[in-house]
Amino acid sequence: TIRRNLPEWKSWAPSIHMPRWASRLTLVVTATKIERFQEISEADARAEGAIYHDGHGVGHSGWRHDEMKGFVWPDLRASFFALWNELHRADSLAANPELVALTFTVHKQNIDTLPKSEAA
Repeated sequence: TIRRNLPEWKSWAPSIHMPRWASRLTLVVTATKIERFQEISEADARAEGAIYHDGHGVGHSGWRHDEMKGFVWPDLRASFFALWNELHRADSLAANPELVALTFTVHKQNIDTLPKSEAA
């Protein structure tokens, strides 16, 4: 079983400790790029999970990355910057750090069942 190496009193363990054979999803990296944070494109900001809010019930429309907040932003980048500021220090946006952006495909199967050409 998955919990065979855990003490009897422990009923839960983070998935990072899951054995390889038990995985059900495989992420295959298809592209990488290094860019400055403020250089994020509208398309990349959308890929980070932006949702368009049509204004129904709020009175104005726009983009947001955090479903729990009532604020909307006029464009995707502004929405992503607002989320970033919420998650990190207030001056982190001005620091404009270099980031590694990964693009990947999701395979709903164990990595050992993927053809070697896809898993490499």
